[in-house]
Amino acid sequence: MSAQVVFRCEGCGREFDSLEARRAHEAAPHPSASRQGFMCAACGAPFETPRELATHAHRTHAT
Repeated sequence: MSAQVVFRCEGCGREFDSLEARRAHEAAPHPSASRQGFMCAACGAPFETPRELATHAHRTHAT
């Protein structure tokens, strides 16, 4: 079994399965730090709303 390569955004910590997906994400402006009020306890990724955080947690950290 091989390990999955993860591409992490330096701006917000979000993880992507491909370099192309990360680059597309990074091309868009990131929300200002003052608007990122919800941090993921598992990886530290910032989110603007509780719903975005919950979606991230379900998709990324659910086992």
